[in-house]
Amino acid sequence: MSKTVKDLPGWKPTGPLKKGIRGNYETYISPDGKKLAQIHLDDEEVVIIIERETGEVSYIHPITLEGLKITGVSVEEFKETMKRVWRAVK
Repeated sequence: MSKTVKDLPGWKPTGPLKKGIRGNYETYISPDGKKLAQIHLDDEEVVIIIERETGEVSYIHPITLEGLKITGVSVEEFKETMKRVWRAVK
């Protein structure tokens, strides 16, 4: 089951992201400041949640997981890629 903004009580928006393939997105930060979530604004679904300090992925939307299966990318490979990207932009 997918998560929505309603599943993230106390999280605050930090600002919009560039328009993506599926539409508009915004970043939310957790109340303790340790996690970031990418939210799809059209349906308010959580796309991914990342630990700010480490880049560790703690949640991936079910549609993204299906896309990984279709493309032959394992969840572990995706998580490692996200960590590398996070370190590069941090």
